Amino acid sequence: MAQGQAVVQYLDAQMNELLPAEQLIGTVGSAIEYKIPQIDGYVYFMKIERTAEEGQPLLFTEDQVQQIELRYQTKAQYQEMVAWSDQQTKDHDRLRIRGQAGQEIPIVNAMNQPQSDTLMSGLYLQFYQQKKLSQTTLYNVGVDQWVRAEDVQFDLEQNNDDSYGPLTTAIAATAQVSIPEGTQVALWQIDQQNLTAQKLLDQLLDNGSQITIDRQIQVNQDLFYHIVDSQWIKAKRVNLI
Repeated sequence: MAQGQAVVQYLDAQMNELLPAEQLIGTVGSAIEYKIPQIDGYVYFMKIERTAEEGQPLLFTEDQVQQIELRYQTKAQYQEMVAWSDQQTKDHDRLRIRGQAGQEIPIVNAMNQPQSDTLMSGLYLQFYQQKKLSQTTLYNVGVDQWVRAEDVQFDLEQNNDDSYGPLTTAIAATAQVSIPEGTQVALWQIDQQNLTAQKLLDQLLDNGSQITIDRQIQVNQDLFYHIVDSQWIKAKRVNLI
């Protein structure tokens, strides 16, 4: 049977390699499975799986080496992110993601079906509505993004510490848009005060476009890169070069 390949990279917030990349081999069409290792002094906080279609499972293919990036933060950065999410949501009905540092919880759709994205434990999220199903309650935290009641803690406690600003990280790099040939990717406008993202359907980039990025920001489960003199693009839609 035909075999496919995948590469798993272990990176910090500045794209520095923390562990040697791991090469995986599997049968074409089968799911790619990998472990998330613990790294001393760091906390795992997100993965980027580059798939042809957003929301589809990552499978071994015959003609493409699949790319998986596991991103880590220092413990200080993780604590800062949690504190800032606390500050940003202090005046709203909010949820806190359960679990120990570095754990993930799934994002589901309105029918309680798991999506490809996850959220990091410890963060506070503003929620907009709730939906009761037969076996659980779902909370809406974004466009078609829901979390299960058992994965979060309902929290209305206020925090008056105003010391944290928007959590952006400087990153000077060149990137290339990596999407299916013949398609385009939309840019995003980020409201750093409320930590929300709005897709700009009239601002599109073609596959292969090269861009210069200078900052990155985490909005819920998505990592965005800021394009110099422009808007933001999802990190999963580009390759750093």
